[in-house]
Amino acid sequence: MHVIKYSPPLDGLRAICILFTLFNHIAGVPAFIQGTVGVDVFFPLSGFLITGILLSNNWNDLRGYYIRRLFRIAPVYYLALAATLILALVTHRLALGESKLDQIQMMLVQSVLFSRELSDAPTLFGQAWTVGIEEKFYLAWPVLFLLLKKDRARLVFLGVLLIALALIAKRDFLRGYGGIAFGCTASILYFRHGLFIRTSYALVLAVAAYVACYYTQWNLLIALASALLIPSLYATESAASRFLSHKTMVFLGRLTFSLYMFHVMVFAFAKLALKRLGADDWYFVFMAGYSASVLTAWLVYRFFESPLIARGKRLARA
Repeated sequence: MHVIKYSPPLDGLRAICILFTLFNHIAGVPAFIQGTVGVDVFFPLSGFLITGILLSNNWNDLRGYYIRRLFRIAPVYYLALAATLILALVTHRLALGESKLDQIQMMLVQSVLFSRELSDAPTLFGQAWTVGIEEKFYLAWPVLFLLLKKDRARLVFLGVLLIALALIAKRDFLRGYGGIAFGCTASILYFRHGLFIRTSYALVLAVAAYVACYYTQWNLLIALASALLIPSLYATESAASRFLSHKTMVFLGRLTFSLYMFHVMVFAFAKLALKRLGADDWYFVFMAGYSASVLTAWLVYRFFESPLIARGKRLARA
């Protein structure tokens, strides 16, 4: 049995992946920068870590788990949702750009219920689709994990889930839940049986998957390669893990959730300001938007997210 430990390289990996997501929301980025693949690393990372927690010695604390998850996700999520709605209304009132009032009506109920992935609204608060998928995983997987009891049954369930998703689910569901299932499987194989591949091999597979996605848009290949890379970064020291463990990478990795939730609105304002200056090329938008997004994320993390995470941990222990 094991106790899952904090892994700095995995925070560094988050810092790399969020860059792709940021690029995905900038017009004019070169085609070889595939912004959509960033979230396809976050999905197996969530599956790996949550399953690792569930596999920890004598784990049976459902109450504490749900309290920690609630305080980890909900406050920042609802703060970002409120900010998005307020800015959309202000933008409409001041006629600063395209009105989003129709999208508010389309996405509001689903977004409040952590189900943005079920809304047909095209852009407003669109980044929250991944949070909706992960929240349902956070809620359901611990219960299923305890009910299934044996690792073999859990692996069979994950395999059946992947097959079912491939046959009947829409693409985003397959990317989300399929990627999570890869991460859960990798976690069981690593923590129970010590199975993982060398980091160098996993990186080669990740690069190959990235190239394949450029031609095929099979983003699930990135999730599969990431599920192989994550346990190797967790388990062994390498040049890649040392780079990802650098204090700057770890710092940026800790800001990832706030950065993810707030970057869309920050980039929108950065683009609007730069357009007025006649300097709205994609690289200027990225530099200004990324700097402003990191500052925003740090403020949210320092004064809102981190204190509430600590409070959730205290309540979970009570």
